Order: sequence, then C-alpha cells, then structure tokens
Amino acid sequence: MSISEISSPSSPVKACSLPEPAGAASPLRIQLVSKSVSEKLLYKFSDVSEFNFDYTQSGLWSPPIQINAFMSSPGRILTQHEMLAKLRSALAAQERRRRRYRLSLNACLCSPKRD
Repeated sequence: MSISEISSPSSPVKACSLPEPAGAASPLRIQLVSKSVSEKLLYKFSDVSEFNFDYTQSGLWSPPIQINAFMSSPGRILTQHEMLAKLRSALAAQERRRRRYRLSLNACLCSPKRD
C-alpha cells in the first residue's frame, strides 16, 4: 500500500524534493500528509526498525509513537486516565446494583411466613 493509495482526493498530499545526496539513485522526497493518513501509516508500520533509520542521531525526526487513546463515542477520544475513571465508575455502579439486589433478596427470604 503506497501513500497515494492511502490518501484520498479530499486530503491532498504535499511533497517537496530535497537535494540529491552523492551516490543516491533518486532524489529524497518528504511528503506532508493529513493526520488520518499519518495514523494509517503508523498502524501499517508500527515497528520502527522497518525504516532502517537511526532516530537517535537525528534532531529533526522522531520515531512514530503509538497513541494511547480510546474512542468513547464518535468524535470523543478519551485518554487512558479518563477511560480508567469511566471503567471504575461503571464497576462501582454495578456493585451498588448487586448490593441492592442482595438486600431485597434477603428481605424476601427472611420475612415471616403469613398464614
């Protein structure tokens, strides 16, 4: 899958050429892509060793970083902290429902039999 296959007509790809290094077969190209295209590429090439580039020697580039975010609803992205808070509140609500059910069950079983 190439960048041209990933990009759509609504998200144009901007490119610029750099001076050709000595002994290079073709000029280097840097392409500016939309965030969605960038995320698709990051998903496809999540292992930075595939690029054969030493990121520690460059001050301009950094390796792709997987984002820890969760989709709550369309358009709402939660951080890991927000997602854990939501999970804790859901579990607490479930525990409250269990306690309420146990109390009502105990009340039914412990009430005296009427004749």
